[in-house]
Amino acid sequence: MQPVIEPSTLSVTKDVFNIILFIFNIAFFSVIGVVAILTYRSAKRGLLNTVNTEYHKKAIEQIQSISKKLHDEFDETSDFHWLKVNWKQEAINRVVEQYLESKNGGYEFEIGGIPETALNKRLDALISETKSDPFLPTVIADSISNYLEERQSISFDIYWEEIEKYKKELGDGKYSTNESLEYSKAIVSNRINKKLYAVGFGVSDVEKKIHELRVEIREYFESFNPLNPIKNKSVQK
Repeated sequence: MQPVIEPSTLSVTKDVFNIILFIFNIAFFSVIGVVAILTYRSAKRGLLNTVNTEYHKKAIEQIQSISKKLHDEFDETSDFHWLKVNWKQEAINRVVEQYLESKNGGYEFEIGGIPETALNKRLDALISETKSDPFLPTVIADSISNYLEERQSISFDIYWEEIEKYKKELGDGKYSTNESLEYSKAIVSNRINKKLYAVGFGVSDVEKKIHELRVEIREYFESFNPLNPIKNKSVQK
């Protein structure tokens, strides 16, 4: 004879099963939710790490690029070496050409206005690049742009003053012979050089400062090097 299961017992058993199933579903979806959140966080971290890696890679490339451009002025293999781009002589030669054109053409030599120099154009480009490049670290960009702006301002003021003086001398007929005219080019160039050195912007002064800026860039790189013994000692302290 088979045992008889009361309806009330079946009802209780079904209720218990439903409760267990409900609890299981809650636990299951809770676990799924936690896994989803952890997966999202992991993916987000991975994405950020990738972005950071690419950013630092690009930043390093840009720092190397600006460092090379700064050094080009003193790199004998570069087309921008200061001896190959003699901005003072170039500007003086153009003034002399204008003077000779007016003299030979029989019209008055204009004193006002001076030709733009290759140095001024190059400094303009470097300043603009340094200040607007989003990948250059602020500390590096500020150091470079501040120096270049100061150099541009001071060197241009000196250049303007001496070229204006030279044009007036030409207009007054101070260098009337071909021999004296040729000699005057060296005189004006030397006057500009003398004033530049007096304010710390002569060729050797600029080379020294560029070297200091490149050392600053190197130290910036070394600050991120985990194998740097100096950094490790400071961290340990």
